[in-house]
Amino acid sequence: MPLWIDEYPDRLQLVCIFLRVHIPAYREVINESSAVKLGTQFTFNTARFTDALFTLPLVFSIFQEKRFTLLNSQLYIFTMGRTSTAKKQLLDAMVDLMWERSYGSLTIDVICEKADVKKGSFYYFFKSKLELAVAAMDHIWIDFQPVLDGVFSASRPPLERLALQMHECYTQTKEVAEKHGRVLGCPYYNVGTEVSTIEPELIGKVNQLLARLQRYFEAAITEAIANGDIAEINAKEAARIIFNLYEGMMAQARMKNDLAPLKDLPTATARILGIAQLPSVQEATRS
Repeated sequence: MPLWIDEYPDRLQLVCIFLRVHIPAYREVINESSAVKLGTQFTFNTARFTDALFTLPLVFSIFQEKRFTLLNSQLYIFTMGRTSTAKKQLLDAMVDLMWERSYGSLTIDVICEKADVKKGSFYYFFKSKLELAVAAMDHIWIDFQPVLDGVFSASRPPLERLALQMHECYTQTKEVAEKHGRVLGCPYYNVGTEVSTIEPELIGKVNQLLARLQRYFEAAITEAIANGDIAEINAKEAARIIFNLYEGMMAQARMKNDLAPLKDLPTATARILGIAQLPSVQEATRS
């Protein structure tokens, strides 16, 4: 008999269908989430298959784009009943947990508890902790990119962009520390240093996003050279050095639980660029 469970906070509906794969009577294969009860069976908007074709491998093939699990000849198919915030809750929780703790220390149960989401909801959206972690890296970028686009706006002179970014690094790190009770540093760098030798997919995503961030620095330096604001230097090399300094100082701040290292960023950046100092933050914010 069918069983509808509507107890999840994100309103997932769990459809339990008895599917004894060795019994030929079950010839209809599900590819729609809506079902119509006919007596003690279900009918779906599906194609029909012959007994010979209806095998367990075929079931797995048909459902490869769905979220399901097979237990004791019962096929559990997860379908979304209504608008849910569970995915965002899981992403937010994963970001916070990896930032506060470490990727390796996390379990699915810990993540679900932090997100206030049932484990069934987790597996509806993500196949594994790794898949969630990779998605969480992109989730951070979605919030971070508009801030970067504002700081590095083409309407602002290039050296002012760099000055403002160093200031934002300090102020944002301070705000996060006040929220979490300690300095956390850069989430990408923290995760990257932990998983670099054990999770190729995750470190690949981290490196991709860090390289994207570094290009903001490179573009500003390239334009500063073109404008005559700084002497002719290798923009790519200077950007790499400044970016490594930027990430390294955030790592120092995390390890020491102290914001002081970040205060040196503007002066250090100016020295690498061969100038006395970056523009003041007041000048940068007025632009």
